[in-house]
Amino acid sequence: NRRHLRRFIVLGLYSGSRPGVLPRLRWGMADDCAWVDLEKGWIFRRGARERDHPNKRRPAFRIPKRLLAHLARWKTMDDRRSAELQAKGADPITTVLHHGGEPIRGKIRKGYANAVTDAGINPDITPHWHRHTCATWLMEADVKPRLAAQYLGMTVRTLEKHYAHLRPSHQSDVGRALSRGGRPER
Repeated sequence: NRRHLRRFIVLGLYSGSRPGVLPRLRWGMADDCAWVDLEKGWIFRRGARERDHPNKRRPAFRIPKRLLAHLARWKTMDDRRSAELQAKGADPITTVLHHGGEPIRGKIRKGYANAVTDAGINPDITPHWHRHTCATWLMEADVKPRLAAQYLGMTVRTLEKHYAHLRPSHQSDVGRALSRGGRPER
C-alpha cells in the first residue's frame, strides 16, 4: 500500500520540506514534531519545544493555496476515518501521513524506492528531489532569493549557489550591458 506516498509527494513538492520532517507531521499542535494549523494556514516544521539546528533550519511557512486545498480535503477524510476507528475503540488519526490510520514508523525511503522502480524512472531519484523541485520552481518563478530561502529554510547563499541559474533574470544585466558594447544605459 503506497497511498501515503501521494500525500508525501504533494507535501514535499509544495512545501520544499526535508523528507525527514513530513512523516511525523501532525494535524494539531505538537511539542515534538512538525504540525499543521489549517485554521490559520500555516505549517510549523518543528514542534513548539524543538530546537532548530543551525544547518538544518525548519521555519514555519504559510501554506500555498493549492497545498491548503489538499490538506483540507485530507483532513476531512481523516476526520471521517478517525470517527470510524474511535467507534471500534481504536486511536484517532493524528498524523497527516499514515497507513490506514497508523502513523508511519521510520523512514519512507523503501516504499519510495519501490515506487520509483515500478514507475521505471531514474533510480537515483530520492525523496530529497522534492525539495530541489520546489526550489527550482521558486527560482523559475523569479521569487526574490531572500523570500525563497526563508520559505525553504536555507541560506540565500545556498539557494544562489545551487539554483540562481534557473531564474529568468539570471545574468540579464550582463547581457544588456554587453549588447550596448559596455556603454552605460541612457
